[in-house]
Amino acid sequence: MAQIDTKKAILYLSVTFFFTVSVYVAFSSKFSEVLKNSFGGDRKVLSKITGNITGNDDTYDVVKVKEGHNITVEIYKHLPPSDVRLLNKIELPHENDGYFLFHNSSTNLALTDIDGDRLPEIIAPTFDKTLSAHLNILKYSPENQVFFHLSSPTYQND
Repeated sequence: MAQIDTKKAILYLSVTFFFTVSVYVAFSSKFSEVLKNSFGGDRKVLSKITGNITGNDDTYDVVKVKEGHNITVEIYKHLPPSDVRLLNKIELPHENDGYFLFHNSSTNLALTDIDGDRLPEIIAPTFDKTLSAHLNILKYSPENQVFFHLSSPTYQND
C-alpha cells in the first residue's frame, strides 16, 4: 500500500477547498452585485427628455437613471454656451423601471402639465417588488426653487 504524505494531502485539500469557495463566491449573484456597485459600473440611463420645466425661458434635461437597485431622476440646467449643471437628483421609491401609455405612445418618462398651473410635471413610472405600478409625479416649486414628489398612485396587479 502506498503511503500518503500527510503534508501534501493537507495542502492539496486546503487548495481545493479555497478554490471551490473562491469559485462559488465569484459566481454568487450577491457578491457580483457588491463588486459591480463598488466599482460603479452599473449606471444606466433609462430615458432622457428636454423641456422648460420651471416657467422661465431656460432649457432643462430630465434624465431617468438606474444605479444598482435605485432609480433616480436627475435634472440638468442648460448653461450658455454649451454646458449643463446638475440641479437636483431625486431618488424614486421603487427599484423597477416602468412604462405607461402617454399620448398613444409607451414611455418611461414624460413632461406634462397635470394641475393646470402652466408648469409641466415630471412623470416617472416605476414598479415595486410586488410589481404594483406607481406613477411618480415630480413638481417644481417656483417659490422654493426645488422639485418635490406629489402623491404616487398605486395600481395593483390583479
